[in-house]
Amino acid sequence: MKKFFLLSVLISMVFISCKKDSNKAPCTLSSSSLVGNYKITSYLTTMNGQTIDLFSDTSFSPICQRDNIFTISANGTMTQSEGAISCDPPSSGGIGNWALNGTNFTLSTDSTSPVESYTISDFSCTSFKLNLADSSSSMAITMTRQ
Repeated sequence: MKKFFLLSVLISMVFISCKKDSNKAPCTLSSSSLVGNYKITSYLTTMNGQTIDLFSDTSFSPICQRDNIFTISANGTMTQSEGAISCDPPSSGGIGNWALNGTNFTLSTDSTSPVESYTISDFSCTSFKLNLADSSSSMAITMTRQ
């Protein structure tokens, strides 16, 4: 009887200790995987070899804007809404139309402004970076899914 009990405990331990493999598909960058609500969690710029954290600089990024929600919609629009801390005047509303081609993310705000073109890097299902660079400077904005 002791052997049967010991064997039962060992078999139970084997089944309990086995993990089920995750069948989740890897998260790949696409228009549909980009759709969602995001907050900016980092905004770094590099000029002449010096990196500046603009997100932490309240003269550039007021506290009332740091919790704003950016919605990337499946219909190709991007909007911004106030977070818990509201600005006066509010910074809510439409931002523009977006498109994705490979890792190239474009944003057109209106017919009179030039189209902004970013490269997406470090994409995961929880965050990504928008990168913009020219010959003397670069910037990286981290968007984190909410």
